Amino acid sequence: MKALWIICLLCGVQYASPFYVPGVAPIVDIKAVQFLQQLLSERSGKAGSEVLDAPISSGHFFMKKDSYQPSIHRISDASGRMKFTTVSEGSVSKSKLDTNDVFVVDTVKEVFVWFGENASEGERRNALEYAHQYLMSTPYPFLSVILVKEGNESAAFNAAF
Repeated sequence: MKALWIICLLCGVQYASPFYVPGVAPIVDIKAVQFLQQLLSERSGKAGSEVLDAPISSGHFFMKKDSYQPSIHRISDASGRMKFTTVSEGSVSKSKLDTNDVFVVDTVKEVFVWFGENASEGERRNALEYAHQYLMSTPYPFLSVILVKEGNESAAFNAAF
């Protein structure tokens, strides 16, 4: 089986739309290309595209999330230099979070960026860039990032622990 991925770059923002159906028929590929052509024409040729046709066994886009474990990563400039360090792997615990820093909490199903109340302006400003770089190194780079401010934790964030 193959999967057709269409990746469009729209105004500098990456837009990815997977067109994958188990036991895929050629008509799905045609529909995907038609969709891409429609996007390109609507944007007057200002969008770019790349079509990747790869077998699932390649593992590039369809790697099982089970092979990764939950982890917590700290973004801190306390040393005078911005650093991204792993705090824990295999399990996540709220006790690892420090009010003076920003943390990337990866549950494998969701990725949270937790902003400590006393985190520096630099840590806050660079948090999404570090979260993006981290996600690009995982087998699930298109996972959404959920922003969480200390004291305003959501039920989903609390359930991750």
